Formats: sequence, C-alpha cells, structure tokens
Amino acid sequence: MPSLGPMLDPHFGRIKSQQKIDAWYRDQYEHPHETCHTIDEVMGWIVEDGLEFVNSVPKPTGGVALASGEALFEPRSQGSSWSRLVSQLAHVPSGYREGGFFIVIARRPSCAPAAQPNSRITQEVTEAANA
Repeated sequence: MPSLGPMLDPHFGRIKSQQKIDAWYRDQYEHPHETCHTIDEVMGWIVEDGLEFVNSVPKPTGGVALASGEALFEPRSQGSSWSRLVSQLAHVPSGYREGGFFIVIARRPSCAPAAQPNSRITQEVTEAANA
C-alpha cells in the first residue's frame, strides 16, 4: 500500500489490522471492478442457466439476515418479487460493510448438465475475476 493511502482514504484510519488494510487497498484500488444487481436479476440468471435457488442473505422472504447456526445451504422458499425487494431494502441501513448487499446461493439440479461457458452467471464470474 502506498504511504499516502491513509491520508487519501479515511477508511484506512478505522482499520487496525495491517492485513485488513492491505486487503482493503487491493480491493478498492488494484481491483476496483464492481457491478450492481438486484436479487431478482440474479434469480433470472439462475432460471436462465437451469439452476435451482437454494438460499440468500438477506432471506428472500424477510427476517434476520443470517441467524447463528442457520443451515445456509438448506433450500428455502424463493419468495415473491415483492418479498425480495422488501427484504433487500430492509437490510440496506445495516450496511453489509464487508461485502455486497446480498448473496444468492444456487445449485445445479442433480439431473441437469453442467453450466454452459456462455451462461450469464459464468460471464459475470469471469468478468469479475478478470477485472
């Protein structure tokens, strides 16, 4: 990290661990590729790519974002477009400071073929990795 980093970005002053400072710098300045998507947009990719929705954080039907001891990879209802929107909006003030605003977990059905290289999800992951 350049020595001017802490003077240019006040966030550095709030981080105590040198490893976190280095990670924050790399994330913000060396790999600044970020995209914005809604849960419904990602749900569309899941359907388009022949996957099954499993879970999301925040939950698609509201409630606590992630409870201690929760079975994160156990399938749950994907809710409705309205419940997903309300859930996302309800969690914006809480910050999600260490990552994105939501995480969506999906899986390939046991009888489905592997995802195609030109699938939307594959394209998004590849773009993010190459940025």
